[in-house]
Amino acid sequence: MKTIMIVATLAIIVILVYSFVINPKVKNETYEHTSSMLVITEKLVIDNKFYIKAYDPNSSEQEMKNMEVQSEEVYNLLLLNQEYLATYTLLPNNKIRIDEIKLSEN
Repeated sequence: MKTIMIVATLAIIVILVYSFVINPKVKNETYEHTSSMLVITEKLVIDNKFYIKAYDPNSSEQEMKNMEVQSEEVYNLLLLNQEYLATYTLLPNNKIRIDEIKLSEN
């Protein structure tokens, strides 16, 4: 009986190690959260998903970013060429999701 418990425990350990360490299909995905000012230049609807194109006016590069807006209600309230303070998540698949957005006090 003791031998069966030891074998069962070792089998479970081997399965867990394979699942989380060795198996290449399991990825350690990380999410980066950030905040910045945004100026919205374009609003898009693609496959019933809502997106904005925006840039950070305080960045020296002013790189245009495509960002997904989760809520249609929020999307409808956003104005073009308006400055917002936004918190967003950089997803592992190089997509960006808006988490929170509000008008800038400038």
